Amino acid sequence: MVAVLRGTDNRVPQRGGRLDVPGAVLVTFGVTALVLAVISTESHAWGSARVLGWFAVGAVLLAGFAWVETKAADPLVPLEFLRRRSLLGATLFGFMLTSAQIASFYFVAQLLQRVLGYSPTLTGVAILPFCVGIVIGLRLAMVATPQWGPRPVLLVGGLVGAAGLLWFGFADTSTTFVTGLLGPSLVASIGIGASVVAMGTAAVSGVPSERTGLASGVLNSVRQLGGSLGLAILVTVAAGVIGTDTGRAALADGYTTSLRLAAGLLAAGAIVGALIVPKTGKAAAPAETTVAVGLE
Repeated sequence: MVAVLRGTDNRVPQRGGRLDVPGAVLVTFGVTALVLAVISTESHAWGSARVLGWFAVGAVLLAGFAWVETKAADPLVPLEFLRRRSLLGATLFGFMLTSAQIASFYFVAQLLQRVLGYSPTLTGVAILPFCVGIVIGLRLAMVATPQWGPRPVLLVGGLVGAAGLLWFGFADTSTTFVTGLLGPSLVASIGIGASVVAMGTAAVSGVPSERTGLASGVLNSVRQLGGSLGLAILVTVAAGVIGTDTGRAALADGYTTSLRLAAGLLAAGAIVGALIVPKTGKAAAPAETTVAVGLE
């Protein structure tokens, strides 16, 4: 605490403005409605009045949010800010990355415990290689991104991460840690760690220093949305595949189906993000942006 108080520059540019309460309320309830719509599909058909109703409510609220942001004197998210290709590409990639990442954590944990019979403690230990791979990916990207720019690192990292998640998708009741879990854990985590650095660098690329906080906030908000919707959708898919059969083989089939879909999401996000993020030369050192976007 003493080091922070003495060593941190506390000069903050004074900027007037009002809190965009209507925008915050509309986007919060709009996203909540979309999540409820997806969750409702577990017990109601996609075309049911309940599901369609929640989707309609979410769409109306989010449309209202977009309209409010165009009129607000100090909008929560200035929509013209999203016209920056680097931020838009990073944001779309972040949405799909977090959708895949959060869902994969959930399904791998379920696979370990409910299919392979791991205890909660052993499950935590089995996931540790993922943490090691994240650190490796971060360090590799912090060297590569300043040399080549964020776009190729985002693309390669995203595709490598997707390959790891796809590898997880081939697990079954006979899978062991060494033969079917260690490899995909390292591959997926190295790719995800590298792509997070590139994503953060792209998000703030060319953004004035006084707006980098806004860029990081937009990216993180969209990532949280992606995590919520992605998990809800893929859990619904897994439940549909499993059906009423609670045997280990059926559970493995449901979980691995969703893991393969998560791999597809991440691969698509990497390709879309790389197509939108403009090609640049050498980028600034990405250390600060990595801290800004964080890891889930």
